[in-house]
Amino acid sequence: MDIIKIKENSLVHSYKGGLKTSFCYDLVAIECDKPFIRLIFKDEKVLVRVSLITIETQLQNCFIRISRRVIINMHHVIKFFFRNGSYWICIKQDSRFIEYKVSQRREKVVRSAYLLFAN
Repeated sequence: MDIIKIKENSLVHSYKGGLKTSFCYDLVAIECDKPFIRLIFKDEKVLVRVSLITIETQLQNCFIRISRRVIINMHHVIKFFFRNGSYWICIKQDSRFIEYKVSQRREKVVRSAYLLFAN
């Protein structure tokens, strides 16, 4: 198991055999790809072997779980939209855009969070 700890605005995580400290604000999304999670930062992606629950319990309230496999940082959300019968969220990572499907049971929570954090 790798290490992941969140203290105030910093995230300490395993990185290439050592440890690295990053700002929580720079964390755009977290994707579960069992047994790993992918930390998607503004400028890089890091694979860490911990459970999604382990990190979810430590995160600040700007991080919202949108499906069984994805947690996003609402500060990086560009839009919340409806397409092909489902709600989607679009986030910006560096100069790219990433779209995630929102699970049906999380639609109301994600919509409320979007309204709260929308600029």
